[in-house]
Amino acid sequence: MLKKLFKYDFNSIKGIWWIIAIALPVISLFGAIAFRIFLERLSGGSVGFFGIIGILIFLLSLLVLFGSSAVTSIFVYYRFYKNLYTDEGYLTFTLPVKRSRILLSKTLNAIFWQSLHTILIFACLFIYFLISPPTADGALFNTVLFSKGWDFTVMALSEYGGWIFAHGVSAMIFLSVSVFFSVALIQFCITVGAVWANKYKLLVGIGVYYIVNMGISLVFQIVGTFGSLFVLPAFESYISKMSFAEVNFSIILLTLIASAAFLLMSFTFYFLTLDGIERKLNLA
Repeated sequence: MLKKLFKYDFNSIKGIWWIIAIALPVISLFGAIAFRIFLERLSGGSVGFFGIIGILIFLLSLLVLFGSSAVTSIFVYYRFYKNLYTDEGYLTFTLPVKRSRILLSKTLNAIFWQSLHTILIFACLFIYFLISPPTADGALFNTVLFSKGWDFTVMALSEYGGWIFAHGVSAMIFLSVSVFFSVALIQFCITVGAVWANKYKLLVGIGVYYIVNMGISLVFQIVGTFGSLFVLPAFESYISKMSFAEVNFSIILLTLIASAAFLLMSFTFYFLTLDGIERKLNLA
């Protein structure tokens, strides 16, 4: 049943999201070409009218690219709100399936679309790096940066060896947990607004999100300030005495500890959301 629920949520977003998936690379292509025109004019000593138009198109394309994440989020989380906390919720909760399965399906769906959109953004950035830098021979694609990047990768692998892969794995774990944390937090805030507010439930949920997000940011700022003033100086003195392997192991360990902390908060928000759905839900 979980597979059917996920497929239903997936298809509801897929019909709209493919438009974004086609539009963003096309917009990025135009933005990359426009930025190349600007760079070529700039290197020629005079930007001119077309150079100004080029930089404006480039900046607009970047604005669309990074703003598109909000569009995907709106599609995903408005559906979450609509399916659970509007009149549609009466039909949703009459399905012969546990409410925990419904929440799990929507959480996996949100994680999938946010991750896929992040991959799409990186693919579009690849277009910028491939086309924007002018080439000496006038070719469309600039492969010099990538050849230098490959040389740097080979050098890093020869110097750091398996630690590169270990850092990559720990970074991927942290990024994956961060996506789960973001999804769990937003769903929790929407649930708080829907369960406790009598009117403007979605707006209340958005307000709760910003309040909670500001609170978390404040805690991180306090911890960061305390760490930079008291912990970091002692840590720098300690790390200077460590071996190369010990330094890398410490960095990976700290990354995994941070991932575990985010994972704990993520599950806390997730189960609070489930509690709101199962015990406090009032669709009347």
